[in-house]
Amino acid sequence: MEDVYEVHANTFGAAYKKGIKEALGTTGVIREEFRAPLEDLRSRLGVSDQAAKDIYLEALSERMKPMIEYISNEMERLVLTNDQLAQKRGDDYGEDYFKSGQKPSGKLGLGTDGNIMSDIMNLIDFYVENDIVEKEVVGTKKVEKKVPAEEEGGEEKTITVEEPVYESTYPITAKGLQCIDDKVAELCYRQFVVSSFTDQSPNAARYEASKATFGGILGLTAEQMEEIGSSIGGMVYDNYITQSMSTKGALDQQDMMFLANIQGKL
Repeated sequence: MEDVYEVHANTFGAAYKKGIKEALGTTGVIREEFRAPLEDLRSRLGVSDQAAKDIYLEALSERMKPMIEYISNEMERLVLTNDQLAQKRGDDYGEDYFKSGQKPSGKLGLGTDGNIMSDIMNLIDFYVENDIVEKEVVGTKKVEKKVPAEEEGGEEKTITVEEPVYESTYPITAKGLQCIDDKVAELCYRQFVVSSFTDQSPNAARYEASKATFGGILGLTAEQMEEIGSSIGGMVYDNYITQSMSTKGALDQQDMMFLANIQGKL
């Protein structure tokens, strides 16, 4: 049966991939009403579940790649001088091409000017809404739960149960697609973390909740994300105090609320 599936995937894989791309449409997100017809197409073509998954990820990778390349190019344009940009995109550049010697831009001295956040959020939405993130059981944890009383007037009980612990995995990453290098990936994540700390618009909660997802999409490890997040948080905190003291001479209630919010995220 496996050989039959392989033949069908080789023969009809292109037709299934075409169906996926059509379902993505102009929005780039496969709506719920298109999922059943796609499954029906897979079944009629005789493509196995695993082959269908591989084709699905391949089609989404092709759609995702230019989105990442645009974000990467915009980030390079924000942080590099014209000479460095020309050097990096040429044939010969060294490891120090991000050391511009320029003063960081942005209201907190962290290079926060140049808003590519909407493009990054579009990428995150594309990834999440197309169900690319996979959940993997990595262990169990003990959780206490309250059980209602069996009889009226009786006492509720507390029992301990074991529940699975899930970890998110990212089958497609920017680094895996080789459309972003390590340094630019870290810079993109840095920019995102800065915005999650400093943005005071209604988007702030979305940024904060999406940090791990964006890091995973880029292909960063949990350790890299933790290191960048900790260093950025400390810098935002210190720079905010320095700037507030230099302009006002003292911290007011609004400043204290902002700093308390930063502390809560560290």
